[in-house]
Amino acid sequence: MRVLLALLVSRLRLGLDRPAGERYVDWLGFIVTEGDFGRALTSNRPVAKILGPNILNTLVLAGVAFLSLPTAGVNPGDVAGHAS
Repeated sequence: MRVLLALLVSRLRLGLDRPAGERYVDWLGFIVTEGDFGRALTSNRPVAKILGPNILNTLVLAGVAFLSLPTAGVNPGDVAGHAS
């Protein structure tokens, strides 16, 4: 019985009693209006503090991938077009 009660309390604390779409819209609203990504479930630290140190590397990697797309797509297409 205690396990069931603990499970119900956890579900309420996490907001799992509300529909997923409603929780997602609320979460996005907090990000846009307050810059709050919430707290990590395992460490209870702010998610922004966990992601912050790694965001620069992520943006650099995404930028390199984005800029290499034209080369990766145009060159094989050019070769295939001239071969036929």
